[in-house]
Order: sequence, then C-alpha cells, then structure tokens
Amino acid sequence: MFGKKIVTIKKEFPADTADLEKTAREYVCEELAKLGIGKRLMMKSALLTEESVIQFRRFAKEGARLHIKIKHFLGDTSVVLSMEGDEFDPYAEEKEDLDGEEEITENTIRSILLRSYGEAFKYTHRNRLNNVRILTGRSEQRSLRITFIALVLGIVFGVFAKLVLPEAATAAICSELFEPVKTLFLKALQRVIAPVVFFSIASCISQFGNLMELGRIGLKVFGIYLLTSAIAVCLGMGAANLIQPGEPGFALSLASEESLEQLGEGFEPSIKNIIMNIIPKNFIEPFYTSDTLQIIFLAVVCGIAVGMTGEHSSRLRGMFDTLNSLFLTVTTIISRFIPVAVFCSLGLLIMKVGGKELLSVLS
Repeated sequence: MFGKKIVTIKKEFPADTADLEKTAREYVCEELAKLGIGKRLMMKSALLTEESVIQFRRFAKEGARLHIKIKHFLGDTSVVLSMEGDEFDPYAEEKEDLDGEEEITENTIRSILLRSYGEAFKYTHRNRLNNVRILTGRSEQRSLRITFIALVLGIVFGVFAKLVLPEAATAAICSELFEPVKTLFLKALQRVIAPVVFFSIASCISQFGNLMELGRIGLKVFGIYLLTSAIAVCLGMGAANLIQPGEPGFALSLASEESLEQLGEGFEPSIKNIIMNIIPKNFIEPFYTSDTLQIIFLAVVCGIAVGMTGEHSSRLRGMFDTLNSLFLTVTTIISRFIPVAVFCSLGLLIMKVGGKELLSVLS
C-alpha cells in the first residue's frame, strides 16, 4: 500500500547531443520499465518527455545540459526534466498564415497535446531553468483491488466478531479502534478537500491570459456538467424505481425524531438562495465549513485576478502551482489509507447493527 522503497534516479545529457529527444525518451522508458510501470503509462511519460525536450532545445542557453530525475515514492512515479534556458509558454499555439489561410503547425498540435494531460504535466521557470514535471502515476487497478479486499475483509471480520466475540469485546473494538480510525480519516479528508479544490481551480484559471478563451471553455464545461448531471439523475431515478433498494424503515429507525423534524427547517432549495449564498461573508469561512460552491467562486475570482497583477503574475502563478502540487500530494498520502478506512468502516457498521438490519445492509 505504501510502496516498497524510495527511488531517485538522475542522469544528464549535453543539449547538443545528437538525437537528444530520442535518447531522453529511451532512457525514461528504460528506467520506468525497471520500476515496473505499465506500458501505457510508460509510453505517455516518454511522449511528454520527447515533446518537452524539443521545446527545451529551442530556448536553451549555450552549453546547457538536460537533467533527468526519476522519483518513485509512496507508489507514485514522476519524471522531472530541467535545462538552462529562456522562459517559454509550452501551451502557446502558433499558426502560420499561408495565402491568407491559417495553417495549424506542429507547435499548435503540441500545445493541444500538453493541455490534454492536465495535472500530469507541469511547467515552471525558476533560476533561469526550464523545469517540467511529468506525473507517471500508478496502477489504479492495484488500488481498486486492495480496497475491494479490505471491503471483503471488513465484512468477514464484522460478521465473525458479531457472531463469535462477546458483546463487551466488540464494543471495545468499535469504540477504541474502528471508530477513531474512521473519524481521523474522514476529518483528514474533509480538511484537505477545500484547499485542493481552491488551488486546483485557481491554478488552472491563472494559466489563461485571454479571458475570452477562458469564457468559451467555461461555457463548454458548464454545458457538459449540466448534461452529465441530467444523465446521472435520470439513471439514478430509473435504477431506484426499478430495483427498489433498501428498506426506508431501517433508515428512519436510525434517525431520531428531533433530527427528522429539523431536516426541512431553514432549507429553501431555490435558485435565488443558491446564487445569494455563492459569495461568502469572509475569505476564511468557506474553508472552515467546506462550502464547495463558495470555494469555487473564490478560486475563479483569484485565478482571473492573478492575470491582472502585472509584474507579479508569474510569481503568483508559480505560488498557486506549488500549493496545488503540495495539497495534491497530501491528498495522495491520505488516499493510501483508504483500504484501512474501508475495513474499519465496514467492520464497525456490521458489528453495530442487529440481525435483521444486518441482512438489509448486506443486500
């Protein structure tokens, strides 16, 4: 779950090396293969490496050297490239005017390719060095298998404890072990969601220098969001009406009369109230209450404002990118404990419910 070892591999090549792009690509493939990275992820990293080196060489200083560092830590693998040179925009789209018609160039295709990889590709320019970080990632199937195994073990342990262990022992396990682990995991997840959402959106929006382009992409994203939400609602309602899952009486029996009375108090699901609630009272409150809508509003405003700060734009953009990478790494570390949290949550649920309710939950 945590990765067997920490590996850091370093290599450097002169910028004037013949076929440097091919040499760097083959080196990255060779080292990633040694680390057991899958072929699909390995080829993606090799492609991004080749495209990055092509641009590095265009803006390289005389006598510059290409530095390649491959890091493997906590199951995550990343390729870091750096070369001394002038700053450039890897996402710039260049078009040539041929006989009055715009011709899409190789740089335009490269820009579209790099944008499509999102967080897997990060470019920065610091201390006269062009830097690229390529997140190779790890096998999602492996994580899914571990989580599923933890789910099955949690159910098996919960049933075993419910049927075999004395009531005092199961109560002690629940209160002293499973409940604290579940609570700690949920609290850690809740605290990191707000900064991840804020810095991810702000960092992404700050990359756009043209607000018209941002507006077009925003409308497309919003349209896709509405479409997928409508599809999800229709599928959910259709499945619920067809399968009729669960027993409402069981859920109602777990809730107190006071909580049921308070359920509808102060809740007016109108578009007006949603819009009025978008702007927070202060900058800190949305992060404390984890109000996602208000956090998104602040992130969008800050992301747009970064491009309007003149000479400070590049520094603010770099800071947002750094903090975004920081909290994504924190999230990755927390996610390593998902199998543990799933095991404890399932065991806790099974040990706390009765026989009839247990069959309902399992079904």
